[in-house]
Amino acid sequence: MEQPQSKTKEEAETANTCPVDRTTFTVIHQRRRTGGVILKKIKVTPPKPAEELERRV
Repeated sequence: MEQPQSKTKEEAETANTCPVDRTTFTVIHQRRRTGGVILKKIKVTPPKPAEELERRV
């Protein structure tokens, strides 16, 4: 089951690291299936440092 694009992007903006190997990323490639043609490239904004978020609260 595929996740909606907005949910995936929202999660990536919270932590833009791969859950498997913790490699950081700035783009999500949307494909219909594994290894298929890239249908869309979604830019991900890096998450803000925790200190900055605490100051806003």
